[in-house]
Amino acid sequence: MTDYRQKYLDSFFKWQEAYGKAMQRIKELEEENERLKHEKEIRDNFSHKDVLLSKPKD
Repeated sequence: MTDYRQKYLDSFFKWQEAYGKAMQRIKELEEENERLKHEKEIRDNFSHKDVLLSKPKD
C-alpha cells in the first residue's frame, strides 16, 4: 500500500473514532438533560411549604 493511502486510512480511522466518541457523548448529555428536566419538573410540582402545611396521615 502506498504511503499516501496509509495516511488517508489512518486519518479516516482517527476521524471515525473521534466521531463515535462525540456521538456517545451527545447521547450521554441528552440522557442527562432528560433526567434533569424530570427532576426540575418534580421540584416545580412539589414545594416544601406544601409538605410542612399538610396534615400528617395516620
